[in-house]
Amino acid sequence: MNNTRETYAAGLSRNHAFDALPRSNDEQEKTRMPKITTRRVVYYFIWAMIQLTVLIYKIYQGSKVGDALTGYNKGVEALMMTCLSTNFFLMAPTLMRMLRTTPLRRIICFDKTIHAHKVVAYSLVFWMAQHVVARYYKFYTIQVQSNGK
Repeated sequence: MNNTRETYAAGLSRNHAFDALPRSNDEQEKTRMPKITTRRVVYYFIWAMIQLTVLIYKIYQGSKVGDALTGYNKGVEALMMTCLSTNFFLMAPTLMRMLRTTPLRRIICFDKTIHAHKVVAYSLVFWMAQHVVARYYKFYTIQVQSNGK
C-alpha cells in the first residue's frame, strides 16, 4: 500500500498541471473581455427588446386571467422557451451555413454565433432563477393562506 502512494506521488510530481507556468498570449486572449462594438450593442438592444416584448405581452395576458404574479410567471416561462429555441437556432450548423449564402450576411455576422449563444444562455439562467423564485414565493403564499394544512 505504501508503494502505491509513492508511485502516485511520483506521478503527481511529473505532472505539469500543478506548476505555476505563465500563461501564453493565446490563453490571455481567450480570457480577455470582448470588445464593445456597435454590432454587439445593437445585438444586446434587439435581444433585450425581444425579451421585454414577450414579458410585457405575457404579463398582460396573465393578469387578465389571474393575479400579476401568475402573469409574470407565464412571461418568464415564455422567455425561457424563447431562450432555448434561440440557442438551438444559433447552434444549428446547417442553418448557419445556409444563412451565410443569403444577402443577410452583409448585415448580420453569422460567424460570431458563439458570443450570441453565450448571451442567450446567460439570460436563460437569469430567467430560470426568476422562475424558481416566483414559484417558491407562490408556494409560500399558498402555505400561509392555508395555515400549513
